Amino acid sequence: MIQKNILVLAIISISLLSACQIETQKHLVKKISTRTGELTLSYENGQAALSGTLQRSTPCVNWVVETATTKDLPISNANIQIYNNNKDTICIQVLGEPQEIKETIAKVSENTKYTVTFEDETVFEGKLK
Repeated sequence: MIQKNILVLAIISISLLSACQIETQKHLVKKISTRTGELTLSYENGQAALSGTLQRSTPCVNWVVETATTKDLPISNANIQIYNNNKDTICIQVLGEPQEIKETIAKVSENTKYTVTFEDETVFEGKLK
């Protein structure tokens, strides 16, 4: 009788464990080409990151990253704009050093839709799936 009860408990335990599947964290990555370099948009553990190196034609070029997101949680849409905030500045004609880009967006999901705009040109639009 005790062995029968142990067997029944074991079967119930296995059933409960399979019903409570552990969700594995996803790591999604998308390479994005721009006219001045390649960026990587990645997702992991509820956070997205845009990173990479952009070339600068002069030292006065200053790449700025601005992010706007919806207010729902997890965030359903994220718009990322990259632009030179010194566009109208007169500068010496010497090549500038490359500039590292790193922007993080928290509270996103694997279903978040991204729009990445580089100097008014959409270079990526969609989900990272």
